Amino acid sequence: MSSYSWFIGCGLGFVVLVALERRHPQIPVLDPSDPGVNLGDEDEQASVASARTAG
Repeated sequence: MSSYSWFIGCGLGFVVLVALERRHPQIPVLDPSDPGVNLGDEDEQASVASARTAG
């Protein structure tokens, strides 16, 4: 059991992070239409757009 304590600790830490992030978000989600957001070059923008329509 003691050899897996780091794994259990990481799992519990992730669960706490997810729970706290749902209650009070700290990680920003940027709006791509905002003029200050850099989406990269045209190839990257096309791949992002196609991934959004596919998912």
